[in-house]
Amino acid sequence: MAGNPLPTPMDASQSQVMLMTQQGASPTHEPAAVVQTTVNVESPPAETSSSTNVSGQFGRLEADWKACLGIERQLTGMRKQLSGVLGRLNSLDRDPRPDESLGADRESKDQWQDARRWVRESASKVSRCIKAHDIGATSGAGRRNMILAIYEQAAEQGDAAGDLGQSRHEIEVYRRELMNLFNNMTSALQGANTNGVQRAQRVLSKIAAQNRQKRSRDRGKS
Repeated sequence: MAGNPLPTPMDASQSQVMLMTQQGASPTHEPAAVVQTTVNVESPPAETSSSTNVSGQFGRLEADWKACLGIERQLTGMRKQLSGVLGRLNSLDRDPRPDESLGADRESKDQWQDARRWVRESASKVSRCIKAHDIGATSGAGRRNMILAIYEQAAEQGDAAGDLGQSRHEIEVYRRELMNLFNNMTSALQGANTNGVQRAQRVLSKIAAQNRQKRSRDRGKS
């Protein structure tokens, strides 16, 4: 008796498994019918290629570097503001002029000396921030040129640039340094305006008012 016919071979590329079951034999011993059942087998997820991983790391590195450039532009603007307020503080750090002292009472003169201490303290903080910007860690004299070289090497060599993770870490540290400097400069600018310039101007305005009152009284007596 001839055997059951063999099924047609399946294409190896098809993700299927063939199951063969045999129906119960008939009394006449005729060949049993072959029932074919297919079950789909899902392919395992593809592993992330090294090139895709490198591309993702460089994308994050590039984003961090662009953020650094944005902070640097803000620092340049902040440095100009600090330079301006430092000039105002230096002009306020003086003794009262003779016409200002003419009508000022003892309390106002003491307040002016106190205001001058605030002016000098504010000027010192502003000067330190300007120095940190010009020659500190985030300047060309500090780490800035090194960080730029790290980024340029990564941009030029791509996946041959070595450890992109370490490069990104260096740029992240640099970005935090920039943000710390920006926060310090912002605080110094606010303090200089509030505790330095504005405080001194209030005392000078009070002294000027007292001086006008004295002149008015003197004119009334004449």
